[in-house]
Amino acid sequence: MSKEQSRKLAAIMAADIVDYSRLMAEDEQATLASLRAFRGELLEPSVSEHAGSIIKNMGDGWLAEFDSIVGAVNCATAIQERLSQDGAVEIRIGIHVGDIIHENEDIFGDGVNIAARLQQIAAPGAVIVSGDVYKLIDRKTGTEFEELGIQRLKNITVDTAVYGWAPETAKGESLLSESSEEAAANHVPVVLIEELHVSGSEEEAADMAEEIRYELLLLMSRRTGIKVVSERNDQIEPKYVVGGRCRVSGSKVRFDMTLSGGKGGETIRTERFQSDADDRDEFIERVARRISVMVRSFTTTQDGAEHAERPNAELSVQELLSKAAFLNARWSREGAEGAQAALEKALSKSPDNPMALAMLAMSLLSPLFAGYGRRSEVDPPRVMDLANRAVSLGPQSDVVFMARAFGRLWLHGDYDGARSDIDRALQINPGYQELQAAQGLVEVFEGNAQKGAKYLIDNLDMMSESMVFPVLLFSIGLAYVLAGESETAFQYAREGHERAPFISNCGMVYAASAADKPEITDTREFKEMVERLGIDLTIVDNYPFRRDEDRALLRSRLEAAGVPA
Repeated sequence: MSKEQSRKLAAIMAADIVDYSRLMAEDEQATLASLRAFRGELLEPSVSEHAGSIIKNMGDGWLAEFDSIVGAVNCATAIQERLSQDGAVEIRIGIHVGDIIHENEDIFGDGVNIAARLQQIAAPGAVIVSGDVYKLIDRKTGTEFEELGIQRLKNITVDTAVYGWAPETAKGESLLSESSEEAAANHVPVVLIEELHVSGSEEEAADMAEEIRYELLLLMSRRTGIKVVSERNDQIEPKYVVGGRCRVSGSKVRFDMTLSGGKGGETIRTERFQSDADDRDEFIERVARRISVMVRSFTTTQDGAEHAERPNAELSVQELLSKAAFLNARWSREGAEGAQAALEKALSKSPDNPMALAMLAMSLLSPLFAGYGRRSEVDPPRVMDLANRAVSLGPQSDVVFMARAFGRLWLHGDYDGARSDIDRALQINPGYQELQAAQGLVEVFEGNAQKGAKYLIDNLDMMSESMVFPVLLFSIGLAYVLAGESETAFQYAREGHERAPFISNCGMVYAASAADKPEITDTREFKEMVERLGIDLTIVDNYPFRRDEDRALLRSRLEAAGVPA
């Protein structure tokens, strides 16, 4: 390293004037006067007051260096607050912390590059900071930053978690530039919920169609991993379109839903809902929830099918997440291992991506969820570290709380902790039907089998289109085995096994429920099923039962069915 070069860790604030070229073209003298006043009366004094120094002046932009991250953030917010009250210019600011290199009166390094890219995606008047900055200030500034998700910054290989702030006068406006919002929207699947058609008693049907559409928008817009829009946009091409027709004739109500591709318009799925009930509100809620679950299941699994055979190195972070969801939905060891490889690659590109962290935590739990593995295969500290990081980085995501809830339940038998995380996820997204059902599984494992079964059955109809439907049937079967109602358990367990004969947990509860049916357990087909799915008595230790008697009961039922030790 030469004498003219030095390296250090610092907070970098990048700022530039909004529409500088246009302002100069319109009135050069007035623009230069405003620029000099801003620099001499506000920028330089504020940087100095917060123990920083301006290290580069580009005419319409500046780079300032701070030893203190808190000082950099306080400086930026003070400048924007002042400009929002009486400024003649608008600026945008980005802040990152990282290695910087001083060389021959110039400055280089990732800290500089990322700060500059953050400034470029900021809306006028906003301060955008990286996830690294946000974690390190940790409320030390008194400034409430808004989570803005993961952004792909130009010429930066690793995706970046970003947070934003603007003065009160700008509240309600976007914190990201318009071009950045468009890029973010296209980074995840966009679902358009279009206006619905009506027939029959048109006035009544129109009212019902409007209510169904509103309920759909409300439920689906709270879900992470997709962007929901209510009208077409020249800049954003929807990948999926939800449409339909509502018909009202006397007391009869019918709604025909269509899910189609946004680009080609090809029909992907249709579904008919009808009712004679007088309670229209109940019908509207049922239809909206069923469609929401159906679309969620489709977009989180089939959306990744197109990427499943492509090398991970060729895929973007969002494509890797879609691929992982598709592979995880196979409920197999091979699928989980492929998903984990895709998610590890996603995290190498975007280390602070809360969705990737949460999905990896869930995938690492899959030996227990599906039953193909055993508890010794799971690394509890790593799973919980991933889940906790996901919650820390994405506190407005329903998925991150789901991941931590299942980690707490399956690994530690922390029933209250699991309930707390499920409640938080449902506050974020009340339409997350899988988590409505998950409350029942918590009750089953805690020892309240009948209460758990009721929770689960109450959600059964809504979940028929979900990829986790067979696991829901496994959970109900398990609840009734523990409650001593083996015939009812058998009905649910048999359906779950028939729907998903490749899921070991479904086979396990089918075996336990059939323990007193030698016409089933003595057959060659049954014995081959037990061997094929790798079911033995050690599977009982996978389940986080609070009561030893529940564990003993399940073990004795499996022994009676001929399951080997």
